[in-house]
Amino acid sequence: MLLYKYRSGNKEVFKRDLFALEHNYFWGSSIEKLNDPCEGLVTSDGFLKQSNSLELFFGKKVKDDFINLKTALEDVIAVNKKIGVYSLSKNYTDELLWAHYGDSHQGYCIEYDLQNLELGYRNKIYSFPVKYSNKPPDIDFRDINSSNTKIIEKIIGFKSKRWEYEQEYRIISDFSGEFFYHPNSIKSIYFGIRMEDSKKEEMINTLKGRGIKFYQMCQLEKSYKFYGELLPQYNKEESTFMKEFNFSNHKIEFDLLDTKYSIFINRGDIVIRLKKIISKNEIEKLSNYLFKYLFLKAVTLLIQIYQENQREDDICWATSFYRNEVWEININDFVI
Repeated sequence: MLLYKYRSGNKEVFKRDLFALEHNYFWGSSIEKLNDPCEGLVTSDGFLKQSNSLELFFGKKVKDDFINLKTALEDVIAVNKKIGVYSLSKNYTDELLWAHYGDSHQGYCIEYDLQNLELGYRNKIYSFPVKYSNKPPDIDFRDINSSNTKIIEKIIGFKSKRWEYEQEYRIISDFSGEFFYHPNSIKSIYFGIRMEDSKKEEMINTLKGRGIKFYQMCQLEKSYKFYGELLPQYNKEESTFMKEFNFSNHKIEFDLLDTKYSIFINRGDIVIRLKKIISKNEIEKLSNYLFKYLFLKAVTLLIQIYQENQREDDICWATSFYRNEVWEININDFVI
């Protein structure tokens, strides 16, 4: 599924967001920082009705036990409000979204591949379309027996029908903050009609070699509708990002096999396969490159390195481990 994120062209915001794009992460916002003050609003009328019915049939003690269960669920709701929310849309041509979130067309819109966005994250994440309603969702006894996904969807997956035009789709992570994603997640960038040429050039130069397609938004003649026009002059370059690293006038070629990140301990894990054997010094230079563009915020990072003819279930040829700003590199004493 393709999803879209509108971003501002404001100078400071643009610089911050371009850095995040370059280093492959987005910011999952806390609920209280979202622009709708009604986020996370739920009711518990269902619980009250069910508890009253239980008292009639089974007596006050059972009702009190049920109320305690309700209190426990409210504690769960409070904890879940610490989650990180990344809001996207199913639509990249909506005039209101461009006006509200695309800085009146002075910004741009990012096209993501949802499947790739969900790769590479060790902790549980959720993704679902927002549902729109005239009243907040109600928590009842059935929600206790449902999966965490259903509870989270009720807490953060409903909005007023006034927001329906956004066609919102959300990614939910454990905590607010940086969310590192697979480098193949971004498919295209759409430039707003009023976006400055200097910012377009800066973005194209920063993201070159990644296979990202660039489009210019245009207005359909005699219409309120918009469409994206491919900019062929910026889409001829071969994708080399996370495939090769230039060092001392020669290329180190590799395949990126896997990436994982654990937000609880700020640890990254990377698996690569080299096209040819490299020196220990070259391993360190390559490790710094991977660290910079994949897990810049990681406290620890383990890179498993395989030779070209090795299978992933073999013992890796070398490892590179980052901790306390120092790389520890070990090469196993065998040749494939």
